[in-house]
Amino acid sequence: MNTKREVFFITGIIVVFFTLIFLFNYVLEVKEITLSSHEDYIKLTRSLLQNRLDLDNPDTDYVLFNNKYYWHLGPFPSIFLIPFVAFSEQILTIDFKQGYIQFFITLAIFFLILKLAKFKKFSNSDSAILAFSFIFSTVYIYNAFMAWSWYFLQTFTVLFSFLSLHEFYGKKRWWLISLYMGILLMSRPTSALIIIFFILSILFDNANVLKKRLKYFLVLLFFPVLSIAFLLLYNYARFENPFNSGYTMVNNWYLTDEQRFELINLGLFKLENIPSNIYYYFLKGLDPVLLNRGNNLILVPPFVKVSFPGTSLFIVSPILLYVFKLRELNKEQKFSIISIVITLSILLTYYWPGWLQLGPRYTLDFLPLLYLLLLSSFKDQKVTKATKLIIILSAFFNVYLYAGTLFKML
Repeated sequence: MNTKREVFFITGIIVVFFTLIFLFNYVLEVKEITLSSHEDYIKLTRSLLQNRLDLDNPDTDYVLFNNKYYWHLGPFPSIFLIPFVAFSEQILTIDFKQGYIQFFITLAIFFLILKLAKFKKFSNSDSAILAFSFIFSTVYIYNAFMAWSWYFLQTFTVLFSFLSLHEFYGKKRWWLISLYMGILLMSRPTSALIIIFFILSILFDNANVLKKRLKYFLVLLFFPVLSIAFLLLYNYARFENPFNSGYTMVNNWYLTDEQRFELINLGLFKLENIPSNIYYYFLKGLDPVLLNRGNNLILVPPFVKVSFPGTSLFIVSPILLYVFKLRELNKEQKFSIISIVITLSILLTYYWPGWLQLGPRYTLDFLPLLYLLLLSSFKDQKVTKATKLIIILSAFFNVYLYAGTLFKML
């Protein structure tokens, strides 16, 4: 039983941390106090409103093709932003920013996790601390604070991944889950691999006859197929090749071939990338901050820091270690693990472990499913006081690490 004092304390912590997100999204990002706002999805939305696919003023990760600049990441966030940008900039004549909506996406994710935890029979207080832990005690925290385009995109993929899981445990309307899968494909294709979980759930649902399972399977594939067709046309319109997404040409407008060595010589996905990514995803630790005098052995504030390209998943997200407490797995948990393993295996072959980040943010492609497993790891659907303390201390430590990366950019 949660005491009133404990509920009040947890509520206070949640309010304080979400206030921090609000300040970072609406003060730092919107007012561009940091290095650069990287409003690439806003730029693409403006182009779409002008019936264009190219962008002006090239920036990081742009692609130069036929003397035009393009944004290589998935287009869905820009499509989503069209009514917001049109109303704000064409009617109110106020520049719209990604930070205006980032806070509300993270808040929506929080409430979706809260509802999933309550569905799994956790108390209101425990559900809240578990939802809090995903936002602030995992690699998601960097995305919550940073509204730059790369992170902005992943807030969308996490949102629609949790929306699909919420629908699966709710009304289970397969056409709606299919729509969410199509959106994920048009945002970040590797995040759409969560569809494996749904496919397995349909195919091995013994409660339905074969004909009904086949129907649900075809419904599930409907929007992803449409999304693939759309992306092929989108690629052709930009690069005159339906199979060229632009990923292999990023930064070709200002970097030399030597600076793009990994991408050019190793390719986007290659088995040779696995050892490096295993190290960066799971083994890389924090770096000491040392006094730059004598033998450089004396620690000075802030004592530790995250160096490029981030630190281990389990340093930023220690709560995920609870997943290893699972012993007897039911069918649903096995499907989650299969989907996670396939997604992780593909990510480990990718040429790039991530950019500015605390931990490996690409793991957000499967983190919603991993969180399902985490919810199942708690005995009797109860979060102990010790676990709550770990979650809260981890959140404070992550903010501490984030502050260190932010100060380096100012």
